[in-house]
Amino acid sequence: MPHLSQVLLLSARDALTARLVLSGRADPDTFTRFSRIAFGAYGRRRTPAPKLGDEAVRAAAADMLECSGIVELEERVLSFLYAHSAGLKLLATMDDVGRLLQVGGSVQCMVPRCRACVDVHY
Repeated sequence: MPHLSQVLLLSARDALTARLVLSGRADPDTFTRFSRIAFGAYGRRRTPAPKLGDEAVRAAAADMLECSGIVELEERVLSFLYAHSAGLKLLATMDDVGRLLQVGGSVQCMVPRCRACVDVHY
């Protein structure tokens, strides 16, 4: 069972919608969905209320992105990968070596092939 600190609530759809609005690449349907979520009653229209300018829309998109939980997930995953990168690389290498050793005879055939490829390209 995962520990409570390993459980994250997130909304990938809200994160994607907010990022599209922030980048200016949101199509009208995406912008309408964003407006409905971010501005409630105003979102029933095709655009936000007239008094809400680009700055308000961008602020709402930034808040939605933060509340989606995806930023925290990205930070945790990237921090983990950075902190454990050497170990993860060693595990991948050990997995490759183990797979090659299970194949047996193909390791002996592979060494001359690799050397021939290096000789041809360099």
